[in-house]
Amino acid sequence: MDIQLLGINHRTAPLELRETLAMDGACVLALLRDIRGDAAVAEAALLATCNRTELYVATPDLPAAEAAMRRLFGRQAGDREALVATCAYLRSGEDAARHLLCVAAGLDSMILGEHQVLGQVRDAQSRAQEAETLGPLLYRLWSTALHTGKRARAETDIGMGAVSVALAAVSLAEHVLGDLRDRRVLLIGAGDTCRLVARHVADRRPSRLWVANRTVVRAAAVAEAFGGEAIGLEDIEGVLAEADMVISATRAPGFVITGDMVRRAVAGRDPRHLVLVDISVPRDIDPAAGAVEHVSLFSIDAVRTLVDRSLAHRLREIPRVDAIVDEECGKLLAWTRGHGATSVVRDLAERFERVRAEEVRRNLKHFHPEEEAYINRMTKTLINRLLRPPVTQLMSGMLSPTVESARLELLRELFALDHTTHPSQGGRGTA
Repeated sequence: MDIQLLGINHRTAPLELRETLAMDGACVLALLRDIRGDAAVAEAALLATCNRTELYVATPDLPAAEAAMRRLFGRQAGDREALVATCAYLRSGEDAARHLLCVAAGLDSMILGEHQVLGQVRDAQSRAQEAETLGPLLYRLWSTALHTGKRARAETDIGMGAVSVALAAVSLAEHVLGDLRDRRVLLIGAGDTCRLVARHVADRRPSRLWVANRTVVRAAAVAEAFGGEAIGLEDIEGVLAEADMVISATRAPGFVITGDMVRRAVAGRDPRHLVLVDISVPRDIDPAAGAVEHVSLFSIDAVRTLVDRSLAHRLREIPRVDAIVDEECGKLLAWTRGHGATSVVRDLAERFERVRAEEVRRNLKHFHPEEEAYINRMTKTLINRLLRPPVTQLMSGMLSPTVESARLELLRELFALDHTTHPSQGGRGTA
């Protein structure tokens, strides 16, 4: 049994293919149950996010499993099936396992060290369990990946700092204001950037959130998604007097907030700090606003500086995360090799027990029951003691896969284990 991965991500596939292979929970469950019906697939799990779709299987037949995986991706892609062949990557064994560990650790994300991916890996495990396609091999792989991701974030700074413009804008405001809980926040704009800002702000539970836009309907869509209130651009000045923090990201041709608007807003309220973060080009906020007392103004340059510093810090953490991935991958491979030796250990123990039982029956015809029981116990103990060293070695998983495989095959040949028939296998033997 081996692990195989077929996938696409933001580095290998254009948006139109990623959109085609994007799946909701119900689609993931249906796909997993579909491929589990293939004879070459023993276990399956699917990691589906906005930036990647990766199908993992446990299989005794790598070529047949690959064909099944590609057929499934092709059906899902529809008229873009030809793109799958050029954009998908195929990995097997240690390469497939290491890839998932790197994903969980944040090393393969669009934003290095992002936290969201660890939850997505956890969701993928839950869906595979719900679909009843997560067997012992993939369960161990997924558990190791989650543990690796947690270690990477606990033991390194791979997730520290703000490496997106949206998060950096919020982080700058936090640096001045402290905790944003119970603060009043005004967002100006309703595009993708402002939506991301709104998500980060909402996570911090402000007491009030306004979303302003020239088109109030678009502002309402963002506000409704994150528990805010929609207003028009003409209402901004009235809100400024109440706000603690303003983040603006529009494409307006002139200033949306002037220096005079800020001066009037600050003059009409208790002296408390107002943070303005302008992430627009051209600028939305008059630079003169930064000269007003109790006002801090940050431009897009300040935001990008923070992003660059945070990203540089995360990049320096990559070797430390790689070391964690190496360690956890080594443990996983050792377990996998030990798990692969289970059938040989079972067959070896059964062969010794069968020989012991036959010899005992042949030679105990004239013994009393008490003597027979004693000899049975003694011979079982002898067999267990003889088998303990080789079994311990077989299950250690400390050798390379090539050496381990050769050793297991040699044991099967030496003890004729391939001729053993097991009731658990429905009488199927390999003669």
